[in-house]
Amino acid sequence: MGPVINTSHREAEATFTADGRTMYFNCDDYDICISQLTGTWARGQWTTPQLLGARVSTAYLEVEPWITPAGDKLYFNSNRPFDDGDSLPGLSMYVDTLGLITTVTTDRLGFSLFGGLGEDELWVSRLVDGAWSEPGNLDDVGGEPPINTSFADHCLAFSADGNEAYWTSNRPGGLGGDDIWTSRRVDGKWTSAENLGANVNGPRGEHHSIPTPDGRALYVSSNRTGGFGGEDIYVSTREPNGRWGRLVNAGPSVNGPGNDRCGAWTSDGSVFLFDSDRVGGFGSKDIWWVQVKAFHPPVEPASAPEGHM
Repeated sequence: MGPVINTSHREAEATFTADGRTMYFNCDDYDICISQLTGTWARGQWTTPQLLGARVSTAYLEVEPWITPAGDKLYFNSNRPFDDGDSLPGLSMYVDTLGLITTVTTDRLGFSLFGGLGEDELWVSRLVDGAWSEPGNLDDVGGEPPINTSFADHCLAFSADGNEAYWTSNRPGGLGGDDIWTSRRVDGKWTSAENLGANVNGPRGEHHSIPTPDGRALYVSSNRTGGFGGEDIYVSTREPNGRWGRLVNAGPSVNGPGNDRCGAWTSDGSVFLFDSDRVGGFGSKDIWWVQVKAFHPPVEPASAPEGHM
């Protein structure tokens, strides 16, 4: 996407409003920025990215944004410890240490001793009179899907109609380190979290699952064996019965020898984006894009080895 968007820092995880011209993304390694498209995609005229205000971008980690089509709600992953007003006097000086302890104990024990303190959790902020509200932990906000646990829960995405949620978690009941989970809104209520199963999840790691605008396919990042690089983007196509089919590698038009991950779509399905550390970038991870004339999920040949198209 060029030097206006990409720098020597980590730029990744793009998400768009319905018009495809307002982009939120992970910038400056662990913050969230916004940029506007003023020309055509081909010309790439993006405004200088602006860091979101202090309520969203803090000294903690804020990554993996997801903006609603209307642009009125922003979901993101953060390791911030508390909702606004819930912190205890003098605790802030110990948060980094507690976060490190939590990371180590979670890795060794398989669960968090601190109920998610310092770990990946999902937060949401609303746009009110042109400013982002104080984010709330998803568990504390009415009407949101039941996602956060004492394990790492992150990489949230929604279907175009907002009634299906997909995210990544290492909670019990999965098939690997990170798995894709889902919940559906039925009659105004979200169903219990459900693992997408062995067609999508495997013994390695799957994360950042992005549905296509038409809901026919799910694009998933994975480090499973048999790909083109360390991480590749794979595709699952929805079967007639509504279940997700076996993951298929998206192929060399997207994947290369490095790490290619975290897909994103403009709402009309005309542009597919992903982040990559491939040669030709500006350093760390950069955002790349490809024009899509018509959406056709890849089809896996019967003789292909596991994990390939």
